[in-house]
Amino acid sequence: MSPRGRTEDQQVQLTLDRVPTGGRAEVLDVRGGWSGHRRLMGLGIRPGAVLEVVSRHPLRGPIVVRLNGCQIALGRGLAHRVLVRPR
Repeated sequence: MSPRGRTEDQQVQLTLDRVPTGGRAEVLDVRGGWSGHRRLMGLGIRPGAVLEVVSRHPLRGPIVVRLNGCQIALGRGLAHRVLVRPR
């Protein structure tokens, strides 16, 4: 057991909209309805992908992430469907 009382199997999980600018995270799961799931998968945002948050626009604006050298702007609602683990 680690000093914080977590076993190695337990992971910190959060949604992509909570990752700070400059943060990197690995996608664990994509939640939500079929259309959002299909859109995210089509963009390459799928389990195992590593994303970097490039910018977070103010006033509930989009979150821009970098994936495989490409920048992708995601609305906050769509970003909230992506479950990630910080890296």
